[in-house]
Amino acid sequence: MSTPHIKSDMAKINGAQIYYETAGEGTPLVMIHAGVADSRQWNNEFAYFAQNHRVVRYDMRGYGKSEPVDGEFSHMSDLISLLDHLELHEPIVLMGCSMGGGLAVNFALTHPSKVRALIMVGSGPSGLELDVPTPAKFAEAEKAYEAGDLDLVAEIETQIWFDGMGRTPGQVNQQMRRLVYEMNRKALSYEARQLG
Repeated sequence: MSTPHIKSDMAKINGAQIYYETAGEGTPLVMIHAGVADSRQWNNEFAYFAQNHRVVRYDMRGYGKSEPVDGEFSHMSDLISLLDHLELHEPIVLMGCSMGGGLAVNFALTHPSKVRALIMVGSGPSGLELDVPTPAKFAEAEKAYEAGDLDLVAEIETQIWFDGMGRTPGQVNQQMRRLVYEMNRKALSYEARQLG
């Protein structure tokens, strides 16, 4: 399977530089990454869907190549502005994972005429509160964050969100695990700047 030509660029959006990539032709499919990742989360899906769709993936502000800037912002406003920048005015397919899925469903509820379909990956609507006990590893991650040990935070969060409960790091794809750790570690370094 060959990947169509990939265009990558930065869009000046709401005072920030938002990194994005596009490829392929057809129905627009916009991919929104998880809160512990960046657009590289979609490496395999991007190549696959570019065969029959105009795919777009981007780094939300504070992730990947989209550095945070000072001042208030919303991921929703950034998404709307990016779609305008790319002149995507026809209904789109939105695919979101975790936090990105929450953004996708909120966009669909706010702008139903602009969404053709939703693909949700481990997502829920914003405001959803689950009545389940919080895993102990979350407290470990919070303690490491307060101590400024972002490497440890990234490791613990990789265990939580990638390895999953009941699996060891050795039981998962090591290449993907390294990528998840790297994406999350970068997001944590941006978060530590306390911008936006």
